[in-house]
Formats: sequence, C-alpha cells, structure tokens
Amino acid sequence: MAQEEFIRVGTTLYKIVNQPRINGGFVKKRIVWNNETLRQDYGKDFIATVPKYDGFCTVPNHVDYQPVVDKFLNLYEPIGHQSKEGEFPHVESLIRHIFGEQYELGMDYL
Repeated sequence: MAQEEFIRVGTTLYKIVNQPRINGGFVKKRIVWNNETLRQDYGKDFIATVPKYDGFCTVPNHVDYQPVVDKFLNLYEPIGHQSKEGEFPHVESLIRHIFGEQYELGMDYL
C-alpha cells in the first residue's frame, strides 16, 4: 500500500489524494479528514508527524515557486513548462484581441 499523505492547516486535518478523472488522469485533492479516524488507523503518535501550516495563501511565482510561504500552504500551483524567448504570433494575436488599446497593460498583467 502506498504511503498516504496528510496535512493539518489551522485546526483542520486533510488527506491528500489523487482523484480519478474521466479522461484517465488524476487531480490532486485535499479531503477533510477526522482526527479520531487518523488515530484509529495509524495510532496515537502518528498525528505528531503530520506537517502543520497556519493557513492557506496564494502567492503566484513562475520563476521561484514556493509551495510553502512562511507557515502558509501556497494554493498556487507551478506551471509545468519553462518559458523561452521567441515569437508567439497566435498568442500575441489573442492578447491584442482581448486587450485592444490596452495591449501593453495586458502584457504587464500576464
């Protein structure tokens, strides 16, 4: 059996699971878990090994991603690819369409 993962955020305990998707893949989810159930399944000392966080935060950063910021669990997920220099005519056309005269502002936003 694979090692199950738990976290505590504030006073709430979560089990980290890979939920099956219809396309055959998985999505990582946090499911609220019960302290007593955890104790029954793993023993009274297991709860002391569960990582603890003060709360959640959202700190986007594509260059220096941090899963934990201070004592807060970052809800922002890193992107799965690296950016590279070059032309991007299709994306640029879409951005120009969306932002119109505010194209530069749109680029700053992105």
